[in-house]
Amino acid sequence: MKGNVMNREIKFRAWDEVNQKTRYWPDKTNMTFWRDGELVYFDHDGGRLILSLSEEMQYTGLKDKNGKDLDWWEGDLLELDGGASGTHVIEWDNNGACFMCGGDELLVNVRDGYKTEKIGNIHEHPDLLE
Repeated sequence: MKGNVMNREIKFRAWDEVNQKTRYWPDKTNMTFWRDGELVYFDHDGGRLILSLSEEMQYTGLKDKNGKDLDWWEGDLLELDGGASGTHVIEWDNNGACFMCGGDELLVNVRDGYKTEKIGNIHEHPDLLE
């Protein structure tokens, strides 16, 4: 943070249930827009996919202590060691306006140096939550 201004990249992704893969946007091969509560995804080959807004996931923008991008997103599964140990999902908390994981602010886990490893996401690795 610089002063009172948060400085991070805003990016989104969504799970494509039909093709069983994550779609990222914007990128060079597709165009997306919002319509009546749905995300419409167009491929350059003319294909169209409509995704529910409930499947949208936001990029956290967090970096490690060396400034390296952690590439963590909502819906990612993290293995935490310290604080709330175990496997937890990154979630957005509207009340606190922050990303949460294991009952703590995700930024706190990173800042306090807890061992935190990304082990998958809720769509590709649901078995890790069991």
